[in-house]
Amino acid sequence: MNTLLTNKASPLDLDCLKKAKVIIRKATLDDLQQIYQLYKTVAQDCPGNLTQEDSEISCSYVKQEVSQGLTRGLILVVENQGTIIGYLKAFTSKFHCQTHVLTHATMMIHPLWQNQGYGGKLLDSYLEEIKQNMPWILRFELLPHQSNTKAIRFYTRHGFIIESLAHQKIRNRRRNFEDEVTMVWFNPNFTNH
Repeated sequence: MNTLLTNKASPLDLDCLKKAKVIIRKATLDDLQQIYQLYKTVAQDCPGNLTQEDSEISCSYVKQEVSQGLTRGLILVVENQGTIIGYLKAFTSKFHCQTHVLTHATMMIHPLWQNQGYGGKLLDSYLEEIKQNMPWILRFELLPHQSNTKAIRFYTRHGFIIESLAHQKIRNRRRNFEDEVTMVWFNPNFTNH
């Protein structure tokens, strides 16, 4: 997957696409500011894609989420020449009885880079990391809003199943209620220890 993100190039510029390499890697605390900026951009440009609204996203909130992801879970980022354009985070509960479940997931791709395959590559890399290096994880849960049919179809294509609906759990921006969908992927390499 080749691409280039600069002020001069659009994501559709094919000459630029051939010049740069996009990498997927584990996040670090050094990525905090860029992850915060990605949260803000996605919340502003794609309202309703995140549970959080723009006004609810602060540096301290993002720091807490990233810290928990690094401590009790997994965070992968998509990076293009030093700029984070994608992010996937989930973590387990503090309580032993649920340490086999990755939840509290957030997945984002910068709006300029959506619909170009980066989300699929990021999710596939995430699932592979769980299979290869996290055998204690049985379940990976995602909780899209029922109205986010694009995300539900995307997750289904990547092996997630719909497990349940939480009726009227989400109050959307229009102040209407909608259902939250629990989608689950099961780790085929889980070992019960």
